[in-house]
Amino acid sequence: MGSYFSYTHWQQRGVNSIVPGFPNLNQADTAISARFNLTDYLIFKIEAHYMQGAGEVFTQIPVPNRTDSWMMFDAKVTLTF
Repeated sequence: MGSYFSYTHWQQRGVNSIVPGFPNLNQADTAISARFNLTDYLIFKIEAHYMQGAGEVFTQIPVPNRTDSWMMFDAKVTLTF
C-alpha cells in the first residue's frame, strides 16, 4: 500500500508569458495505490487519484465551463522475465 499528495502551482510572469485571460494554474493530486506480487515474476498494481485543478491539463488556452476536479483509476500488470 502507498499514498501521496502533490501540489503544483504555475504563476504567469514576464511580458512574453502572459496570455490574456489566462489565470495562474494549480493542480493537486491525492493518490492511493496497492501492489500485489502474484508470483515471483508477475505483479499487479492498482491506483486511484483524486485530481483537483486542471493546471497540467489545460496549459494552452482556458476552457470555459470545465470541471476542475476528477477521479482517475489505473491498473497495470508487470511481467518480469
